[in-house]
Amino acid sequence: MLSAAGECVLFYRHHVTWASEYHFSDPLLDLRSNEEQAEHLRAELLRELSPGHVLHAVDLRVIARAVSQDEIVVETAGGEVALVHLTWTGHAESLPWPTTEMLTSAEHVEQTIEFRY
Repeated sequence: MLSAAGECVLFYRHHVTWASEYHFSDPLLDLRSNEEQAEHLRAELLRELSPGHVLHAVDLRVIARAVSQDEIVVETAGGEVALVHLTWTGHAESLPWPTTEMLTSAEHVEQTIEFRY
């Protein structure tokens, strides 16, 4: 978009996805309002990711955690959502670790939860 002065003006648009409105419930704990815990889990995930992993070098945030498992739900800046199983080794893992399942919809989350838990 051009301003009245002919300058290019960029507008940041928040990527609203199905995950933005999803209500996480047991066994998933919603972390969207718990930045400290979400950042702690994100830091561990970033340590575990190695080149070639689907989430390596991807801008992401942790939005939920499976209380009974070492799994987190992440949302990328592009709006993709994934369930990731952390290893808690504190270093880059060999592929396919940390295991990751891309979640395409709220229904997919429900099916995955039912199957895993």
